[in-house]
Amino acid sequence: MSDDCDFEYESDGGWSDPEGDEEPDEQEALIINTFYEAEQNKDSNPEEALSKFEKVIELEAEKGTNENTFASLEHIIVISCRLGKLDKALEHHDNLLGMVDQVAKNDKSSAITNILEAVNEAGDSGFKAKFFDKTLAILKDSDNKMWLEIQIKLGKLYLQATEYDKLNDLISELKKTCTSGDDSKGDFSQYNSYLMEVYCLEMQLCAETNDIKRMRDIYPKTEQLSTVINDPRVSGVIKEHGGKLYMIEKQWKKACDELFEAFKCYQEVANSSAKTILKYVILASIISESEINYAETQEAKVYQEDKEIGALMSLRQAYEKDDYNDIFDILSKIKKDDFMNKCLDDFMRNIRLNALVLKVKPYHTVELSYLADELKISEKEVKTLLVELILDQRLDAKIDQSEGKNAKTYLEINSAKKDAISKRKHQAISGWLDSLSDLNEKVILNRS
Repeated sequence: MSDDCDFEYESDGGWSDPEGDEEPDEQEALIINTFYEAEQNKDSNPEEALSKFEKVIELEAEKGTNENTFASLEHIIVISCRLGKLDKALEHHDNLLGMVDQVAKNDKSSAITNILEAVNEAGDSGFKAKFFDKTLAILKDSDNKMWLEIQIKLGKLYLQATEYDKLNDLISELKKTCTSGDDSKGDFSQYNSYLMEVYCLEMQLCAETNDIKRMRDIYPKTEQLSTVINDPRVSGVIKEHGGKLYMIEKQWKKACDELFEAFKCYQEVANSSAKTILKYVILASIISESEINYAETQEAKVYQEDKEIGALMSLRQAYEKDDYNDIFDILSKIKKDDFMNKCLDDFMRNIRLNALVLKVKPYHTVELSYLADELKISEKEVKTLLVELILDQRLDAKIDQSEGKNAKTYLEINSAKKDAISKRKHQAISGWLDSLSDLNEKVILNRS
């Protein structure tokens, strides 16, 4: 919670500038000192802080002013939640809600946000429900936009707490509110920014619940709104999940474009997820064989010396050279999250299939254990890949097993086909040598 508690009151009564010409009277000085001492004690001695904040409210009531009352109530509620004094918090919250029309909008929003975060950490679901219901009931009557803002913040808390059913119900209510105005009067369009945030919450919910179909339906709607709403904090999250959706669908080029936009948004607002998104961008660009080197773009220059980004660029170079040993080695060292692992499954499967075709090419017979060692996977996985290659007619071979105590599984490439190829090569070379011999004899005869 912010320590800046110099709230600006919208009424004309009682507020005076402490830096003005008038010297504060004795009681006013006592109020200021008591408030300052309470703030100093709120972490080290919260019980003492509670007592002093309550004293501030009492002194201001006697004086007929309320300069520090709203801030004191906020502190009391937050501290009470942390100490488990939930009845006290709820009691003082009623008093605070009675003052929301007397303070500036930003102060009201900040205070309520801090309080709701403290309430959410309190853990008691019944207590939380009472708190939110009271707050939202007051705000819906007095400030519908503030009500929307708090509802969206509540949605974020539900998301963090993995309360997905509550979040889903809330999203439905918010979408109805944001789209039920009279657009001819501008009522609908003024809620577009809130609707964008609701879609942002819904995209995150879909990601957490793995509801790809629903995400696919939502994303085009966000693209329509993004032409007029461009908050990078919101756009970044939406673009990230849109890009991930394209990666899941193996639309790698679109994934590159969306994820790079997300990366730029995160860079703009200093979001720590920027580096992770850049890793996804580079991976998608490798798979799509994009000519753009995203690591060398102006926006990504800050990461050029980063080891993980450097490793991905080395992966790109190895992929372009078909250097499969290097690819496997680099991938084993790259730090991967769950999403990257999912995207790498198909990529690695294709890499291993291509590598197997090349590695068995020189042989008539080769043990699967050798191929497993070369590809750094299990013998069982090698067998599965070889079966796929044989069924797809990319390999003319069969898998067999030797007999005996130490039986081994091996791949036998069609020898007849290889022998026929070798025979044709031998015949071609022999013919070429015969022609060369005839030519040599003619040259000698002409000279003589």
